[in-house]
Parts: sequence; structure tokens; C-alpha cells
Amino acid sequence: MDGRPELSELQNRVMTIKWEALGLQLGLKNDELVAIREQRLSNIAACRKEMFALWLRTKPNASRRQLVDALKTDSVAEVYMVEQYEKYIQDQLSQSGTTPHARVSPRDILKSHSTQLLDVINDPERLANDLSAADLIAGPVENKVLELSNTNYSKAS
Repeated sequence: MDGRPELSELQNRVMTIKWEALGLQLGLKNDELVAIREQRLSNIAACRKEMFALWLRTKPNASRRQLVDALKTDSVAEVYMVEQYEKYIQDQLSQSGTTPHARVSPRDILKSHSTQLLDVINDPERLANDLSAADLIAGPVENKVLELSNTNYSKAS
């Protein structure tokens, strides 16, 4: 849990809308976060990604533990997300046979999730429906994914 996270891990596993509060808890300056918000036109996913990139770039000791602690603070209060993130990290560590202080390699992650990746590639409609049901994407995004998947399937036929 004390290892340094990768940006892709943060993007895929920590999808809070409270990215500014989280950034402050991670030690970033308010003016840096305001600049990100203005530069990214308040696009939450883009702002969150840039905030994480800034955290990793400017904080050499950034760790998963710091992230978990920040997510638990009253101003962020992402308890469910913490539980899911900790479970993900523990699953990764147990599948790769590493100790909690070792880094999980992208190859190990790919190996351990290859079945799920193939399922997503083969059934993007299910992915869109699952993400929508979990309130991770909005209706218009789900509709666009469904529209694109139907277009791609009809082209392949």
C-alpha cells in the first residue's frame, strides 16, 4: 500500500468528482488546482487526470497510502472508493505474488485482467450498461458507446 501508484491506475480506479478537494489533501496548492480547472474547462475527468499527474510529478514520495488517507478525509469522504481501491491493490498484490511494498507491473495487471479485457472488447454494450448502472458514465455517453458498438458490429458483418 505504500508503493507509488501509476497515473493509469489512478485514472482507472479513483474516479472521484471531488478532485479539487482531493488535490488539496494531497498537498497541491489551490492556485494550481484553479489553473487546472480553467485550463481543462471544468471537464472533471480531464481535471482529475491533470491533478493526479501534477501530484505524481511534484511529490516524489507520493504513495497509495497518502491517496487512501486523503480520500478518507472529511472534505473528500470517498469511503466506498477507498474500499474498492484497497481491494483492487490487495487483489493485484495477491495475484502477482508480490509483497505490499513491491510495484505491480503493467504486464502483471494485463495478465490478471486479460479475461475481463476480452469481455469488454467483445461486449461493449454490457460495459456501457454496467458503467451506467454504477453511475460512472452519464446517459449520453452510454448512448454514444451503444451507438458506436452497433455501428462497428454492423460494419464487421
